[in-house]
Amino acid sequence: MPSLSRLSCRRIFQLLTATICLLLANTAFATKEMVLHAFTDNPDGADPTYGLIFAPSGGPSDDLYGTTPNGGTQFSGDVFELAPNGSGGWTYNVIYTFTDCRVACYPAGPLATDGTNLYGASSIGGVHNNGAIFEMTRGSDGTWSVQTIYSFENKPDGQNPNGVVYYKGSLYGTTANGGKYEGGTVFAVTSSGDGTWSENVIHHFEENDTDGNGPMGGVVFDAKGNLYGMTSMGGPNQAGTVFELTLTSGGLWQEHILHSFDVTDGLMPWYATPIFDKQGNLYGTTSLGGSGQYGTVFELTRSGAEWTETVLYNFAGGEDGANPNSGVSIDSEGRLYGATVLGGGRGDCTDQSTQNLYCGTVFLLTPSQSGPWAISYLHRFADSTDGAEPSAGVILDSRDNVYGVASHSGTASGVVFELSHPPR
Repeated sequence: MPSLSRLSCRRIFQLLTATICLLLANTAFATKEMVLHAFTDNPDGADPTYGLIFAPSGGPSDDLYGTTPNGGTQFSGDVFELAPNGSGGWTYNVIYTFTDCRVACYPAGPLATDGTNLYGASSIGGVHNNGAIFEMTRGSDGTWSVQTIYSFENKPDGQNPNGVVYYKGSLYGTTANGGKYEGGTVFAVTSSGDGTWSENVIHHFEENDTDGNGPMGGVVFDAKGNLYGMTSMGGPNQAGTVFELTLTSGGLWQEHILHSFDVTDGLMPWYATPIFDKQGNLYGTTSLGGSGQYGTVFELTRSGAEWTETVLYNFAGGEDGANPNSGVSIDSEGRLYGATVLGGGRGDCTDQSTQNLYCGTVFLLTPSQSGPWAISYLHRFADSTDGAEPSAGVILDSRDNVYGVASHSGTASGVVFELSHPPR
């Protein structure tokens, strides 16, 4: 048998090194999943679709709060709390069940907090059945009460709100539909201080080739008080937009389109709310499009008044992951965490074409000094006790442990999960 030449040995070493690097970039870290709660539909809710928040519990640590849009004793959704039990586990408690759609029902989007009270949105219900904003207040006995603070009327102010964020005494959010041009709105609901609230539409989206329309996610503020969000449709390519709203000296909000997607770089941002890093760069996801056709993670960087988009990752379906329906979270090292509702190579979940795209992932994108961001997978869902199809984003605690919800499960009506923090 002829011996290998020195050149061929060097080439083999190069190929092996490249293969190992590729495997490391696309492998799963040794993170451990713990299911904190498995939903049973009635009485504790079903199909958790939107993200979790941490909020003060009155105890030594913050609790997790979230919603289910379905299930509960009246099958109109629940608000729930998960509290650490001191022994490494968590205690689940339904703190409110929606029973009267005239108040609110079928909650949508993540909750918000002012540090004491909780706030949320319902996709329908309220006085006009077009959706409502509600406030939750905890009594001295620990029980929660709910009151409607605003009911949407559709054409003048929007329809089907997507959750709220608390910012300087007001609640800001988007409606997917309604408004003056029926393309959705950005709104603010402000307390008068005497228990009453008033709503102000700060932007009406138009269904044309310039403005975006159909926002499905929430909004975020920068350090100067400018507001940012995304629309699922609209723009010159009808593929969605990233927008900024700035408050003028006259008290009006002016819209600027920072980026219009063109399918090749993304299509249809869904539940995604953009986020900022410490340098002021903006990050988000699209649920479809990109070179792999199954969604993207992107970055927008500012230079003066201009913003430049860079696609950080293109999902290709199958084992790679498919359809990041929500946004990303960022840790202190600038790494991005998110979820894909399908893909990952485990389970038997299908898309609309009945193709098996598996049951979703939680992924981590790590920046490099030069070259592309490296993707790794913290968990690949199998549609077993671990859950399936995480349509919401994930949040991080102070140690970068990861928390989220999977909207389905082979053994339950969805789960709340925790993943141990990845290696640093």
